[in-house]
Amino acid sequence: MCSADRTKCGRIVNIASIAGREGNPNGSHYLASKAGLLALTKSLAKQLATTGVLVNRVTPAAAAALPETAHSGMFNKKRSELFAEAADAFD
Repeated sequence: MCSADRTKCGRIVNIASIAGREGNPNGSHYLASKAGLLALTKSLAKQLATTGVLVNRVTPAAAAALPETAHSGMFNKKRSELFAEAADAFD
């Protein structure tokens, strides 16, 4: 739980890969780094569980590309606007 003034909490989000768990041929260097990230995330989550810091991972898989019209508005925004929208999602 975060304190009322939000000074004693935090979020760590690691971007992992399903390949780190499943494995693929010809990518041992990539797989090793992603598997290490999975273990790091689990370890940090357990270590920081009582401190108010949440540790999670996002594990995207392969997905079809969006049509250009679906994401074209994203490229017309300034980076600060995109970060502000992302920050609002957590409030």
